[in-house]
Amino acid sequence: MSTDANPSLQYLRTGGVISTLFVFQSVDYQNAANTVYVQKSTVDAQNKAANNNRVYTFKTDYERMQYIIGQQGKYPKASGY
Repeated sequence: MSTDANPSLQYLRTGGVISTLFVFQSVDYQNAANTVYVQKSTVDAQNKAANNNRVYTFKTDYERMQYIIGQQGKYPKASGY
C-alpha cells in the first residue's frame, strides 16, 4: 500500500538521497506520474515564453490522471501526512 512507503528516504548508490514525500501505488508509478507532470509543465512554460496561447492537450484520461498524481507529489504533505 502507498502509505507503507510514505514518506520514506531512498538511498542511491552514488550517495544521494531521494525523499518520497508522496508515493501513489508504487515508486515506479509515481516516477512515471512525475515525468508526465514535468513534461506538461515544461511545454506550457515554453509556450508561454514564446507568447503563444497553446496549451498542452492530454491524449488520454490516464495521462491526465498521471499529471494530477505527479502534481500532488510536488507539494510537501500533499498526501495528508
